[in-house]
Amino acid sequence: MPSPGTRPPSDFAYYALGSCENTHIVRWMTTGEAMSDPVEGQAAVPRGERRQITALFMDIVGFSTVASTADPEDLQQWLAEFYAQARAVVDAHGGEVTEYLGDGIVALFGLANGGELAASRAVNAAMTALEKIDAGHRDDITTELRIGIATGEAAVRADGGDDNLPRATGMVTTLAQRIQEEAPPGTVLISESTKALLRRGFATRKFTQATLK
Repeated sequence: MPSPGTRPPSDFAYYALGSCENTHIVRWMTTGEAMSDPVEGQAAVPRGERRQITALFMDIVGFSTVASTADPEDLQQWLAEFYAQARAVVDAHGGEVTEYLGDGIVALFGLANGGELAASRAVNAAMTALEKIDAGHRDDITTELRIGIATGEAAVRADGGDDNLPRATGMVTTLAQRIQEEAPPGTVLISESTKALLRRGFATRKFTQATLK
């Protein structure tokens, strides 16, 4: 299996996610299933269970530019509002926010009961986030997002606990992050494994302007 720093296979096909009338247009990418396998040689996760999950990595576009000029208290308020809105969207679609980053979040779908629906719920959550999240608008701050989504196997803990161990361990969250880094502002990119599980109501559009590193 490739190590975290290894370039995955080169046969990528990228697709984007936006709205077109009443149909979702989804950009997806071929990544190679090995990228989603749990990391070999990692210590066993207490109370963990191998399960297919879908990871969503959401990032605020241009955060550093805003942060460099914003008042610290205003910045703190903006982030708090963003975190709250993002969590509300994720919760409403059956996911769980597992990490709050400086300028984004990581959310996992399928932790309680993995399955095909987790992928569709993650994509629907991403679409809703693009449409609904407007943190900072009262202060004339524009919150523009880009989101990466990947599906794969991970070792999932029964609960988060209080020992600061990750909720799930595996390459799927790293893959979602890498995909997010390639997403144009205001779009969502998803992996081929996620695309394969989507239910009706989604259409795919090819996007070949980037390569994972």
